[in-house]
Amino acid sequence: AADYYISRYGVDKTNAEITDEINRIIEDFYICEAPLKPGAGEFLKQLHDKGTVMCVATTIDKNIASGALKRCGVYKYFVDIITCGDTGSGKDEPEIFEKALACLGTEKKYTYVFEDALHAAETAKRAGFPVAGVFDASEASQSELKACADIYLSDFEEGSSFLI
Repeated sequence: AADYYISRYGVDKTNAEITDEINRIIEDFYICEAPLKPGAGEFLKQLHDKGTVMCVATTIDKNIASGALKRCGVYKYFVDIITCGDTGSGKDEPEIFEKALACLGTEKKYTYVFEDALHAAETAKRAGFPVAGVFDASEASQSELKACADIYLSDFEEGSSFLI
């Protein structure tokens, strides 16, 4: 994202400076306020109870992500958190998904990428992952996300049908 701001808008700061500023802005929200999507906590518990190994692949800083997941009570369901900072590229490149796959030790064809952002879902799909599209009001291209996804969830309360 920082590289995008630099190239698209000509921001005169380094990648690290932009990343630090963004992290400061979002840190309080994620660590203190950001809710889980409806039904996500129970869905993750059900997956965990079935023995599903899970990893978070995120654009935000690892400390922020882990703080939010701990506050929401779901951190325990994940074996790791992989960030774009860990891979040196955004979700417009497949590295984050490939690194998560290596962490999980699963076969790609059975490793679903759950995404609420169209560009990231498209990247995962192009890389050969099955994709579960998840509604998010901030993604304007819901019909495109639905078309890209192998399955689509309006919310995680629908997720129980995925578990069958």
